Amino acid sequence: MTPKIVLEPTEELLTIDECRLHLRVDPLEIDSDDVGTHPDDDLIMALQAAARQHCENFLGLSLAPYTYEIALGEFPTDDDGAIDLPMGPVTSIVSITVGVESDALMDPADYLLDDFSVPNRLLPVSGTWPTPAASTNNIRIIYTAGYELDSSDGPVAPRTIVQAIKLLLADWYAHREDVDMKLENIPNGAQALLRPHRIRLGMA
Repeated sequence: MTPKIVLEPTEELLTIDECRLHLRVDPLEIDSDDVGTHPDDDLIMALQAAARQHCENFLGLSLAPYTYEIALGEFPTDDDGAIDLPMGPVTSIVSITVGVESDALMDPADYLLDDFSVPNRLLPVSGTWPTPAASTNNIRIIYTAGYELDSSDGPVAPRTIVQAIKLLLADWYAHREDVDMKLENIPNGAQALLRPHRIRLGMA
């Protein structure tokens, strides 16, 4: 199941200063606020965002904060009613609505987030979900997921993943006119750092 993106990340894992430091790019201009800039700053941040998204696709994880929505025709009745929530780590359940017009809001006391399972799962507290009439996209689940930029707000991306993003950034910046975006062509060093965190089932 591929979730629908409701809100994209508004900030990146790496700042422009961290990216420049890794790339050994020094600011060429200093403004009145003593802030350095470089003509390639926009390019560097665009490549960093692309590298982050590339790693997300490879891993099946969200590396920056997203809000997602998934839709079901009916609640599952097997496996304790568990609903897999793709592109974790899931940080919160925003809402579950049921009905053709998605107008019936479920009480948060009736469901719980299992964030120990991988992928994270949503479970009914009573052991069974309600049984509304089956209909296309009858049930809408909105949730937030991703690693946080500040450790005080939630889980922070593992350093090995951040380093893989830096390796991709450096490779793409050095070969910016000939970037191969295929997942299988992630540089070996970055793959080695990412693979232990990969949760896409059935993939090498």
